[in-house]
Amino acid sequence: MDHETLKNWSASNAGTASECFDSDKLFLVAQPVVPMNDRSRPAYYEMLLRVIDDAGLINTPDVLLKNAERDDTLEQLDGWVLRSTAQWLSQTPTASSSVNITAKSMRSGRAINDLRGALSEFDVDPARLMLELPEHFVTDDPDAFRRSVKEADELGVRIAIDDLGSEWRALSTIRDVGVDAIKIDGYWVSKATTDELAEITIRSIVNAARLIGARVVAEWIENEETFDLISDMGIQYGQGWLFGYPTPLGAVDTAALAIA
Repeated sequence: MDHETLKNWSASNAGTASECFDSDKLFLVAQPVVPMNDRSRPAYYEMLLRVIDDAGLINTPDVLLKNAERDDTLEQLDGWVLRSTAQWLSQTPTASSSVNITAKSMRSGRAINDLRGALSEFDVDPARLMLELPEHFVTDDPDAFRRSVKEADELGVRIAIDDLGSEWRALSTIRDVGVDAIKIDGYWVSKATTDELAEITIRSIVNAARLIGARVVAEWIENEETFDLISDMGIQYGQGWLFGYPTPLGAVDTAALAIA
């Protein structure tokens, strides 16, 4: 898939989640997350939501998500993503994956309930799935975050904090609760080779993650220069166009997979 075809879904052709369900406009793509010491073998795949617009173009779901929040269908959308992911995992027994889940779905408990049902329906080992939670969830509602992590842990699902770097105070809560992985905000990674502040920020996050026992994933790695710098920092996993573009699930090559 050519990454230049991925555009924000404009307000002119954005509908509600329910309309997209009815017209089969929604689908998932998978982007590999690779071990930095063996980038040829994906450790797992991040599931990303995509939308087909009226012209047949593939779009990112930014406006759809805003509409879903407005129309109170955000949790329904999260449930669709979880069920679709579980179904793909059942058909791809060597793969593991991560999915982005909204704070609203985690706070209400619906995400965990939907996930429990999907894992049971498709007979998927929960250890093969990781939920990526937004950093603001940790700081906006730490009690709900702690409860969500506990529920996920009881289910056997792993937790990652997405885009860490904008809310440093999240680290104290993450330290007390414990998570499996931290994903560094791609903004910092993309500037790491040209901006000393970005490099220092990443190194600080890596050191903090080491103290709390969390693995680190660096997003937006797009060239060899960035890969070399990130690799030298001791980061375990990388994600970005250098390793692979988001790919429709039916075209994902899972012949050789590492252990996540």
